[in-house]
Amino acid sequence: FFRKTDPVPPSLAVRPALERDLETVGDLWVELMSVHAALDPRFGVPRHGRTNYIRQLRKSIRDSNFRILVAVDDRRVIGYVLGYIGENPPIFPQPRFGFIADLCVTADYRRRGVGERLVQEICRWFRDRGLDCVQMNVAHHNPQSQAFWRKVGSRDYLDHMWLDLRDP
Repeated sequence: FFRKTDPVPPSLAVRPALERDLETVGDLWVELMSVHAALDPRFGVPRHGRTNYIRQLRKSIRDSNFRILVAVDDRRVIGYVLGYIGENPPIFPQPRFGFIADLCVTADYRRRGVGERLVQEICRWFRDRGLDCVQMNVAHHNPQSQAFWRKVGSRDYLDHMWLDLRDP
């Protein structure tokens, strides 16, 4: 079920996102959210969601605790990963951790090793900053995403729950 269909494109490069990449990253975020919305209606793109996401990316690209990497094939941005350094309250033994907030590879390039390359590079960035663990949220109703994260070495840690207060 989780097999590569084609090899990693030989021209693939992973690099830090530039301001000019953010519109395309915003499009990829819409693609990511649309995939998840088809699996669970709690996801989706709200009105002005893409614009607000890009606005947040512009702030993040200038913050030394954030890192946005893009995967580029033949000058086309085909995927991205957004990570940041998080801090725990002093009641936890792990003071800081890496957090992967978003990872998306456009549909035509999935299952070709692009996501793995993005994860390798963001993890290198986290290690270079003295971190020794990375966390991420993975949608419960997305078995492909869960399989991907397990394949790259992630293990279950917490169950993120949802209580809808509108339900009787």
